[in-house]
Amino acid sequence: MVILQDRQEHWCIVWRLLSIRCEIKYDLAVEQLNALIDEIGDNEQRPLYELLDTLGAVIYAFEEKHYAISTH
Repeated sequence: MVILQDRQEHWCIVWRLLSIRCEIKYDLAVEQLNALIDEIGDNEQRPLYELLDTLGAVIYAFEEKHYAISTH
């Protein structure tokens, strides 16, 4: 059960990045994404690249829902 406890501790940190439900959380997520981009760039071999990619997808989904540009 040590593995489960270890993952739970890490998840408590990560889920806050991936749970965007308001403008404040959105702004924080964008700041984190920018920091990851500055650190990692487009190097897919870096360990945190998957977090960068996932966070980008979550931000994109939030933007599509809340800032969608109408084509009408």
